[in-house]
Amino acid sequence: DAPKKKRKKASKGVREIFEWAEMIIISFCAVVLIFTFVARPAVVVGDSMLNTLHENETLIISPLATDYKYKDIVVFQIPQNIGGVHGDAIVKRVIATEGQWVNMDLSTWQVYVSDTKEGLATAEPLSEPYVNYLNGTLLASVDFPLQVPEGCLFVMGDNRSSSWDSRAFGCIKEEYVM
Repeated sequence: DAPKKKRKKASKGVREIFEWAEMIIISFCAVVLIFTFVARPAVVVGDSMLNTLHENETLIISPLATDYKYKDIVVFQIPQNIGGVHGDAIVKRVIATEGQWVNMDLSTWQVYVSDTKEGLATAEPLSEPYVNYLNGTLLASVDFPLQVPEGCLFVMGDNRSSSWDSRAFGCIKEEYVM
């Protein structure tokens, strides 16, 4: 009778271990699925989005949001062809989407966006109260006006004098947006 009680205790202990293991595995799988398909954290590095976002702030990003529009803040991986550390993530603001035309007055820092190249002549400058401007002239490696290619975004940081963005590396493919 005593060995039978010991076996019941042992089997109860083993069952409890399996229940705990099952709960841990299910929890782990749920977290992986959520971070992969629903939302995941991203940490802001650098000051290119000041005063909107600050160094070390944590963002929750979602791969479900794919209908990008002007003023959206996006996190994207640096592709190999634009320099930097390939695979690192950076945060920028969407200025224009595929098909739109972008022009900049590099002396006044004004940005113009239109659906047609001809429309740039009468376009109003974008209203960007969130942008930090410092005295000086903006530098750009791309030629303006430019048309955003299909499947791409033109992005810029809010801290315009200290932002490595589409002015330097051109438009980014939407496939790199996280």
